[in-house]
Amino acid sequence: MVDTKEALPGIAESARTRFCVMTPYVDEIGAPILVNLFARAPKGVRRIFISRADSGDLLPAGLNGVSRELADLGVNVLSFRVEREDAAGNETSHAKVVLADAHTAYVGSLNMNRWSLDYSLELGVCVTGRSAGLIANVVDAAERVSAPMKLPGP
Repeated sequence: MVDTKEALPGIAESARTRFCVMTPYVDEIGAPILVNLFARAPKGVRRIFISRADSGDLLPAGLNGVSRELADLGVNVLSFRVEREDAAGNETSHAKVVLADAHTAYVGSLNMNRWSLDYSLELGVCVTGRSAGLIANVVDAAERVSAPMKLPGP
């Protein structure tokens, strides 16, 4: 058993082609941790963050203080919010995944916010190999249907 905050940096550092974080909730406590994870991914690695926009293509409020840093790191910030034809509203993601390529993945309950990081008992597993590849397939699908969120320009 390892504290999640201790396990995630190693996943970021192990990425060779893609590093992705997927979580619906980020606040001012989790945002710097998120930036740190993306900064740990090696040069040349494609960086992707999948969350959900507060409205339209607006960043979740918790990212406002780090949006410039995410832009400087080249993070592609996406919103998973798919209109439903069979019911009112949208389908959104509640998944929490940290993925390095298709070889290592954390899947669990951790949001990047104060409650998850400081107060809640969170549980997750870290998988490798074929299991991580299956999770990568789900992340690939989410990435394909997600819309870009705007980060500040240069």
